[in-house]
Parts: sequence; structure tokens; C-alpha cells
Amino acid sequence: MKKISLLLIAVCSLINVWADQANGIVYVVPGGTGTGESWTNALGDIQTAITQANVADAPKDVWVKAGEYTISTTISMADGVNMYGGFSGNETSTGQRAKTPNGKAWDFVNASVLKGNGCRVLHYLTATGPVNPTILDGFTLTDGNGVNTATLNGNGGAVVMRDNFIIQNCIVKNSFVANGAGGGINMTGGTINNCRILNNIQSTNANGGGGIYANPPANITITIKNSTIEGNSSDIRGGGLNVQGAGTTVCENLTIFNNIAAKDGNLLQGGAVYANSANNIFTNCLIYNNTGSNSFRAMGTIQNSTIVNNVGGVYYASATTNFSNNIVWGCVTTIGGDIATSVAGVASTSMVAKNNATYNPIAATLNWQTAGNILFSSNNSNGDVEIPLPDAVSSGPKVIKPTTFKGVAYADEEIADLQAANWNLKYDSPCLDRGLNIVEITSDIVGNSRPAGYPQAVARFDIGAYELPYYGVSWDENSASHGEILNTDYSPVVLSEVVAYPSGMSLSYTLTPDADYMVDRAYYKASTDGGITFTGADVVLTPGEGDVWSTGAITAPVKIFVTWKYTGSSTPFTKTNSLNILVGDKKVAIEGINPGEDICVYNVTGQLVYKTIADASLVSIPLNSGCFVIKAGNETAKVIVK
Repeated sequence: MKKISLLLIAVCSLINVWADQANGIVYVVPGGTGTGESWTNALGDIQTAITQANVADAPKDVWVKAGEYTISTTISMADGVNMYGGFSGNETSTGQRAKTPNGKAWDFVNASVLKGNGCRVLHYLTATGPVNPTILDGFTLTDGNGVNTATLNGNGGAVVMRDNFIIQNCIVKNSFVANGAGGGINMTGGTINNCRILNNIQSTNANGGGGIYANPPANITITIKNSTIEGNSSDIRGGGLNVQGAGTTVCENLTIFNNIAAKDGNLLQGGAVYANSANNIFTNCLIYNNTGSNSFRAMGTIQNSTIVNNVGGVYYASATTNFSNNIVWGCVTTIGGDIATSVAGVASTSMVAKNNATYNPIAATLNWQTAGNILFSSNNSNGDVEIPLPDAVSSGPKVIKPTTFKGVAYADEEIADLQAANWNLKYDSPCLDRGLNIVEITSDIVGNSRPAGYPQAVARFDIGAYELPYYGVSWDENSASHGEILNTDYSPVVLSEVVAYPSGMSLSYTLTPDADYMVDRAYYKASTDGGITFTGADVVLTPGEGDVWSTGAITAPVKIFVTWKYTGSSTPFTKTNSLNILVGDKKVAIEGINPGEDICVYNVTGQLVYKTIADASLVSIPLNSGCFVIKAGNETAKVIVK
């Protein structure tokens, strides 16, 4: 039901955008002195533009050109007035705004910066929120200060959000609140999508939330998705995110790292997340290198998430909840310490903890419902130990590139290490196909479909935030078959069959030529349309010992080709520059013919004894001993077969 509601909100948002554009646009540029009717006649004040756009039953959009806008009085959003930034000042649609190549959704080439000057940057004042979905899109909100903002109890250093308020493609950073909750954003409703919440601070107030504080009332759902929460801090709890309230908070596809909950050298709860509501749902979240007495103080549902290299593990404070398909590895109890921690909590027979991968086993004394959980034998080795300890599947999860330290970064090289980390699973990870299949989850943190595997009908979820894709591989001999192609298990390759393998896996095949033949060339072409066509550059297979040829890492659907070359002791008859006819023992090979051309063989009396159509540039014909005339395409040759 929640997903349907979110879909309706998204659809309504699009409808609202189209309607607002039809109703008109109010333009804002730095230093503008016009009426707001065009880019060349723009206003200079954002609040004035919102007031002008707030037309009853026909609200307009506000478009804000790139530049820095000093906010000395908090901007108040209006019901249904969508505000867009990131413009260079000549666009006619929001889709024309330039994005940084290979950047994130919030990385605009032309940044519209709203900079707080001793106050909160932006809010929606009415407690119930706007009636119509109201969008803020394409801004950097920075240097907000909730301390000096009397309205809304000083909460929210940069933003206070209500239900139906949508912030997307934005950066919220370097903001602060004391005696209030939410150093960056305070939410009692609304949606955050494709945003970066960076380097915000919360202090003193008991509710915490360095980056975001979410507190939905009953029957309200907050959604935070596809976003990064990094470098935030609280001296109360919830360095990155604090979640509570009688309503529901849905967190999907979040990356939460380098946040801290601490005061005067004492670690506090929820270095990454402090959750205090059984209605929370966390799905496909990556939580790494945070610091607190626990990294995730948990209630509610946590599923398919990767929680790694934190100071502080997962602590469940709720007696009835669900913890499934998660990786918890590399976590320790103290800064600079080596005492491992994984998952702990209150004892309860109703608590479900299934198909997780951890270093420390879940204690039997907790009486949780457990099944399908797997163990690593090391809290530091990323699966590098070939023979793990008994009862362990591996010494670690085998991710592509873990960070090299625990908790938040302090040195420059550690900060660089955070950005370079890659927590996706390798093709030989023990976490592949070991999770529960959950109907409500259809993709992973980066949008890969769940489950992925082969055969697809029996595929299971991978454990953790990432689902490793599988790619189809097929074969084509490029000419008539003159050898045998065997899989790694020595079973014959079926040319018409597509077999899927996990991304990053290197495939090996045995190519055994027939007598008088050799492998002329073996290579593959990748597909960019999901395996329909194969137009990539040729990638040559690597030959090894014993006729074994290897592909290297497969990272897309591919078709592998092999061409066999005739090497028999025959005498070539060169009839043109493009066509050779070679005679062997009871066979003839024709090189250089165009596929689709006719090949006819006549005996000395002129009788047709063999006819075929060339399917490649090299064609082999079996013939008994005798004298023959071969017509291949437009060329004719006389041959004697012994």
C-alpha cells in the first residue's frame, strides 16, 4: 500500500509540474530588478517570486538562475509553488539544466546556492504541510542556522519539511542547530529523493539527528531514498539520521557514511542511525565507516543492507521486528579497538533475524527466530583466507574494495579511501544467492533487478545492499564447425543456448580443433542493449595450456566467436586475388568466398555431385577420391582429391 501511495505522489508531482508550467513561471536571477516575467526581466528576490507565483488554484513555478543568494530571512515555501534551481539563464525547460558529466543527480554545472545568514534557509510553516505536492529541486542549501530561528522551535538547521513537501536533486550542507533537532533537515512529513546531506551538526536537544531528524505523526509516511548522508554529527544521538514518531519512515537506497555521535570523547548511540520507532523500514542501505557506541540503534525492519567497518555494531531495542538479508562485518566496539561486534539486542521470541551474514554469530540467548544465517571467520579479511574456520563460509564477504580502517575518517588519505570504496560483491562472494526473496523488493541500491541468477526461476536474493548482475553468454563459430567447444566442466557448448554468469567472472573454454585445423581466432563482442545485438569492439580471448581459452572478466552480455583455420598438407589453387581452393585428404576447403554464394561440385562427366550455400568465408566440403570441377561464386577450378 505504501508503494502505491508513493507512486501516486510521484505521478501527482509530474502532473503538478506540467500544470504549473502551463500556469506560468516566475524567474529569479542574482541582482534582478525586473518583474519576473522572463530571464531578461527577472526578479532578484526569491521570497518575492514565491509570493508572486502563489496564485490561487493556478500556482506558478519559480525558476532560479545559478549564483549565490544570501538568505537573511528564512524562505517560506507556498502550497503548490515548485521551485527549481540549476539554470544558466536561457533554458525553456527544467530538463535543459546542465548536469556534471558522470556526476550524481544533485551535481549541476550551474549551482543555485541558498546561503543562510544567521537563520534557517527554508521551511514550510503550516504544520499540516501543503495540500498539493510542493517541490524544491536543484539547489545547494548551505550555512543554515536554526539556533537563531524562533519559528518551529529552532528545529532544522537548513530546512523544516512537512507532509507533501518534496526535496529532490539538492545538496544540504554545513548547517547547524542547537536546542533543536535535525542539523540539516527536520521532517514531520515529506520526501527526500536524490539528495546529498553533508557536514551538518546537531547539538544539545535530546532528539538528535546530525543530518536528518524524521518524526512523522500517526498516519503520515516520510520517504528518504536514493540519497547520501555523510560527514554529519550529533552530540546527542543519530549522527547521520534520527528516526522516531508514530508514523512510518521508509528509507531506501541510502548511503550513510562518515557520521558520528559523540560528546567529550564519549561515544553515543546511532553513529549512523538512531531509530526509535517500530514502523521504520530500511531497505538496500549501505552504512559504512560511522562512529558511535552502536552504528545502528535499530527498531523496525532492516533488510538487504550492508553495515560494515563501523565503530559500533547493530543494536536492536525492539522486541518485535525484522532483520533479514543483511551483511554486518568489520565493526568494532571502540575507536582504534579490535574487539569485534555484529548484531545484539533485547531478547524476544518474536524477533526475526534470517539469512544474514555476520562475523559474530547472533547469540542463542536472545531467543530470536533465526534461520539461514551465515558466518565469516574473520572481522578483517575480505575473504582472502582460502580455508576459513569450521562453520564459516568464508573469512569475509568478498566485496570489490573495502575501506582499510574502521569508523569515521580523520586523515586525508582516509577521506580518499572512503570515496574510493566499492562495497559491491565479487562474483565468488559467499553472499550470492543466499538471501530470502522478498516480494516487495524488486531492485538493489543501484537499480539492479532482484533476484539475479541462473537459472532465473530458482535465483535467490544476494545478501546485502547489492545484487550482482548476471550476463548472458552465447557462441557463434563464424563458419562451418571444425572443432569442439567445451565448457569448464567439459560439457559441449550449445551454440544456440544463452547461459548467464555473474558479473566480473572470467570464463574458460576448451577449443579442440579437428584434424588439419587450428583455432584461427577466438574473440567476443559485448552488447549495449541487453543482449539483442553485439556491436562492441572485438575482445580477443587469451590462449592458455591444453587448448584452454579465457575471456577475462565479463561485465556485459557477450557473444563469443571462433574461426577455425585449415592447416592440412594441401596444394592451394589460387584462381583470383580473393579465392583459394585447398585440397586435403578426402576434403576441399574454400577460402575467401562470400557468405550466401553458391558452391557446386561436378564430376568429370559434368554431373552435379554436391551443392551448398556458403555460410562463411571459409567452407569445408567432404569429397571422395576423384577428379572434380568446383564452381564457387563466379570462380571455377579443377581439383584432384586423393
